[in-house]
Amino acid sequence: MVNKTNIIHGAWAIFMQILGLWVLGNAWVGAAFAIGWFLSREYTQREYKLHLYGDYNLRWYQGFTGWSADAWFDFIIPVIAVAIVGVVVR
Repeated sequence: MVNKTNIIHGAWAIFMQILGLWVLGNAWVGAAFAIGWFLSREYTQREYKLHLYGDYNLRWYQGFTGWSADAWFDFIIPVIAVAIVGVVVR
């Protein structure tokens, strides 16, 4: 179920978290940035797919519905990765 892109997203999230630690001195700020980034990425991709299928009148919540398993892992793996790093760094 977990594929290469899920792992790459986790690595990028850790990089964003370390960047937050380096610039602002707080790993949790970097973690929040990474989580927000990947949540917005999956939301936007879902809206784009709905638009391709002809749904032009989208509600605000529709980007959160109907995610595939891959989309969930693209979001959950970075969340778990930054949580682990945040606990270790703390």
